[in-house]
Amino acid sequence: MENALKHAPEGTTISVGLHKSGAGFEVEVADDGPGIPESEREKVFDRFYRLDRSRSTAGSGLGLALVKAIAGLHGLAIRLEDRKPGLAVVMSGTASGPPRFRINE
Repeated sequence: MENALKHAPEGTTISVGLHKSGAGFEVEVADDGPGIPESEREKVFDRFYRLDRSRSTAGSGLGLALVKAIAGLHGLAIRLEDRKPGLAVVMSGTASGPPRFRINE
C-alpha cells in the first residue's frame, strides 16, 4: 500500500481486496496508476532496487523485497499483475483450517 500511495499520481484509485480462490485465498493491492514496465517486474523484488533512479521520493528500495520475504515465511506466493491501467500486487496461499474469527471488545 505504501508504494501505491507514494508513487501513484494524484487521483489514482487504490484498492485492497481479499478474495477466496478455491481452497485458498488471495490478498491484493491494486491501483490504476502507470504500473511497472514488464521488463522491470522481477527486479522490483530485489533488495535496494528502485524502479526509476531519478524519482524524488525517498526510499531505499526494500519495500517489495520485504513483502516477498515475509510472504514466503507465511507460505504465500506473490506476483504482479498488469491491470491496464495499473498494477496489482497479489499474495496467494491456502487456508490451513476452518476460519477463525475473533472480536475484541
